[in-house]
Amino acid sequence: MQEDINIILSILFACLLLYLLVKILIKPLLYLTKIFYKVAAGFFILIFVNFTLGVLFQFQLGINLITATIAGILGAPGVVLIYGVKSLLG
Repeated sequence: MQEDINIILSILFACLLLYLLVKILIKPLLYLTKIFYKVAAGFFILIFVNFTLGVLFQFQLGINLITATIAGILGAPGVVLIYGVKSLLG
């Protein structure tokens, strides 16, 4: 009888630990997923802008992780900022 109670308490304790572990780890994973989607959106924004404005004005940006992150997080102002910095630096 005592062994059954110990097994049940052990299972309940393991379930509690598993619940707490999932609760602690899920928030950073959601945050990283959100950042990944923003970077992917920035990548596609830069491709679109390069194909539209790049063809018209012969002014294209290099598409890499940093420019995609800036464009994804800041949106349209980020793209304008990247183009401004590129035009200032040559």
